[in-house]
Amino acid sequence: MGHLLLYLFETTLCLTVMFTVYVLFLRKETYFNFNRIYLTGILILSLIIPSVRVSFNVDNLETIEKPFSNIGKIRSYYTGLIFMTDPEINDSPYIEYIEAIFEEDENTTLSALNSNDNYIYTANITEQPLKKSGNKPTNIALIIAAIYFLGVIIFVIRLLILLSGLFITIKRNKVVRYNNYRIVQLQGETPPYSFFRYIFVNKDILERKEFKQIMTHELVHAKHRHSADLLLAHIITVFQWFNPVAWMLQRAIKTNHEYIADCNVVKQGFELFDYQSLLLRQLISIRSVELVNNFNLLFIKKRIKMMTKDKSGLLARLKAIIIIPTVIATFILFANFTIKSPAANLTNFGINKQSNITGIWENTNPNAFGRLLSINDNTLSVLESNSSAEVIEIPVIIKNSVLVVTNRGRSEEIKYQISGDNLKIWWSSSERCTYKKTTYKNSIPAIVPAKFRDITLPKAKESRILSKAKYVYSIYVYDNTFYVDDIKCNNNNLKQTIKHRVSKFNILDKPYITTRIYADKSIDMSRIKYLTKTLRELNMLKIAYAIVPDNDTSPLQSHAATIVQTLPPIDVDKIKREELDAVKDKVFTLNANDNLNSQKSKLKRFMANTPEYIINLEWSDNNSYNQYIKITDMIYSVVFGFRNSYALNEYNTGYHKLPANLQKNVRKKFPMRLSQENTDDR
Repeated sequence: MGHLLLYLFETTLCLTVMFTVYVLFLRKETYFNFNRIYLTGILILSLIIPSVRVSFNVDNLETIEKPFSNIGKIRSYYTGLIFMTDPEINDSPYIEYIEAIFEEDENTTLSALNSNDNYIYTANITEQPLKKSGNKPTNIALIIAAIYFLGVIIFVIRLLILLSGLFITIKRNKVVRYNNYRIVQLQGETPPYSFFRYIFVNKDILERKEFKQIMTHELVHAKHRHSADLLLAHIITVFQWFNPVAWMLQRAIKTNHEYIADCNVVKQGFELFDYQSLLLRQLISIRSVELVNNFNLLFIKKRIKMMTKDKSGLLARLKAIIIIPTVIATFILFANFTIKSPAANLTNFGINKQSNITGIWENTNPNAFGRLLSINDNTLSVLESNSSAEVIEIPVIIKNSVLVVTNRGRSEEIKYQISGDNLKIWWSSSERCTYKKTTYKNSIPAIVPAKFRDITLPKAKESRILSKAKYVYSIYVYDNTFYVDDIKCNNNNLKQTIKHRVSKFNILDKPYITTRIYADKSIDMSRIKYLTKTLRELNMLKIAYAIVPDNDTSPLQSHAATIVQTLPPIDVDKIKREELDAVKDKVFTLNANDNLNSQKSKLKRFMANTPEYIINLEWSDNNSYNQYIKITDMIYSVVFGFRNSYALNEYNTGYHKLPANLQKNVRKKFPMRLSQENTDDR
């Protein structure tokens, strides 16, 4: 909610700056159509500018560095104050992630299908967010946002009442055509007004000459579509109801419309004195109608004065040029600019200067704090160590020799020194680390041993973070060889090599040991089949397929991103094909060669209509590992999607934010009931 409050604050500032220019320089001039364009443009620009992001290159920053830095300081100040109201932004430096956890359901069934390599099972592959400890502070931003949205609702209702009042008036009164317009014949002493093509007037209380003048006036409003401006102004005011400038702007638009209409009436040959007299008579004891362009306003004195005023000359018209620097200045102040140069990057939204410190840096001492650093988009991210998936992520201001870290209104300076591709950071007075600049896009090249970096991992959207590194060992899969950690082996000694590696784990940890499989996306599934068969024989049932996350996972956590599965034990009771055929109305069969998009839609419909669904995944030895991961990822996406939708409907919150007991209820409703069959082993 802090980001919403910041956006509303900056739109208010934009509106105020540009409207102030109108009041000071343009309000008293007679170029009414130009003023109309400017006033309606203010409404739109004030909403757009704070959300604009612009990036461009320059050769030298010297001339613009100081003003941009000053703007950044100001924006950083009020941004910090606003974000202090939202503990969700400042609560913890650790980013949240979805952790991959293996859990067994009470009703889990594990059965082999026809052979040891085909199996059907219901295995809960659950996801839980990183938990935070301590009492959660009051979210002031949420309270302010609640008040704001309550105001929006009230003013939406108000606008709907105004609109419905107009339609009721049209329905209850006689409507006659007048060229391309419609005249609504009113009863009683109601001032004439117009709304789009409808002109509302009580003809009976007016003389013929007065009626003609009024119709001319209202036709100007209708032909120029002034009602569109007013409706837009009202809509903007609904969302800016707290901003007095928005209400002033709405009145200014309406007044300017009257100036335009008055000017056109006089141009068409009506006597100025008679028309002004009509204005004064209409003023007496008649209420103004909101939302519409009406003949009667409380600004009669201003209108009469403007009708008699000399037209603005060339010198006065030159004042209109002031809107150009005004709009440019507003963009520079409130749009998000990034100016890049060979030496450094500069922004106007809180960062004084971004030098070539930006990017991913690798610690020259792998065992020291801060295994990897990522400095980008005004954010410092730190992967603490090889054995951890936790990433600290905090906003920073980059200065010439220090990183200014701001959290909960407090600022701390971290000293750094950069020389070419080397970066030194003083985390404390006694701890200094040296980092080397990399070309990495994520953490995988840094964490995976160099000799296995030729493996190209498949991508997956439904990745989960394997965070408990002490329970994990890795197997690297090639066409003809395996590596168990760094021990090379082949089919003949794979089993013995894995057994030897697992023996190094603490006996108490063995139920939690996870085999992380690093396999190139191009290899045949026959290699994965042989590996998983060996793991089942060793009762190593928890596996995690290493992938490149295709979602918003932090780049520094990519090395821990996986798709996890639980294999069935090797000694489970076999079931016959006919037994599966007996429940075929509950089975949805997918093949690794299928079109994913069409099958995804069909699977969704099937699960929605089949509570006791079984998803049967068929693949062959010749299928690529990439095909297998892609279709598995799709299946997980559908199941996790049902879980999340059910959680939102039942508990009004997403599945990942539920406590463990409620997550368990959701998993019972939508378990990961998946069978797998190698078609070559039938």
